[in-house]
Amino acid sequence: MEVKAEKVKQLFEGKVVSDKMDKTIVVETEQTYIHPKFRKILRKTKSYKVHDEKMKLKLVTLYDFTNAVLWQKQSTCILLKS
Repeated sequence: MEVKAEKVKQLFEGKVVSDKMDKTIVVETEQTYIHPKFRKILRKTKSYKVHDEKMKLKLVTLYDFTNAVLWQKQSTCILLKS
């Protein structure tokens, strides 16, 4: 399953948190921002379920993925680079 370069809307980079599901991994992304009032640097994390067809990804490694329309109920992203 390939995604054309012109149709990629958002590109995420994150690390693998869990690989216990069949052909699906959980990837966590981290975003840092400065609080508007207190000027403190904060971290916001969000986890995504990513479709992994070959099941070759390991824990605690960085991967690129993007949003896609899939036929799965929970996975909403696919891998671009592994």
